[in-house]
Order: sequence, then structure tokens, then C-alpha cells
Amino acid sequence: MPVPADFDEVQARLVAAYGPPSLPVRAPEPLTPLIRLLLGQQNTAPVARRQLEALQTAYPAWEAAWLDGPDGLTDTLRSAGAGWPPRRPRSSGGF
Repeated sequence: MPVPADFDEVQARLVAAYGPPSLPVRAPEPLTPLIRLLLGQQNTAPVARRQLEALQTAYPAWEAAWLDGPDGLTDTLRSAGAGWPPRRPRSSGGF
């Protein structure tokens, strides 16, 4: 499909009115939102953010985390704060 003749003019007007389009720098891997959700369910938002950053630093690809196994993941998550895996709730003494 050919580009319309007035495309450049329309694009220039849009950029002048709204600024240049902001494009994501890096598209997240498909597992990133799921892992963010799981970490957020077990921690406060700042801790979950630190843990996700620690995981992404330690494992450039999620396949590397899979190969490292549970012990490596646990060490990485604990180094970023809070406990992992989550502890069981304490007994309330029969209440």
C-alpha cells in the first residue's frame, strides 16, 4: 500500500501538536508480567520491584533462571530483600 501524499505533512503536524511518539525501549519477555505479578502477590511493591530487577540482572534470559534451579532463584530473591519462598502463616492458637 503506498504512503498517502500528505503523510509527511500530517505527521509533522502531529509531532508539533503532541511531540514525538514515545516507543518502548525494550519489549518485555512474555514471562516478565507473570513474574512481576507473582512477586507482587508475596511482597510489598518496592521489594517486588527490587526482586524483579535482581532477577533480570542475574538472568538476562528467563531460560537461564530455569537452568539455575530453585536454589539459585531463592538466593537471588533473598539478596534483593524479603523472604522467598513465603513463610506459612503462624497458627493463631485455635482461633
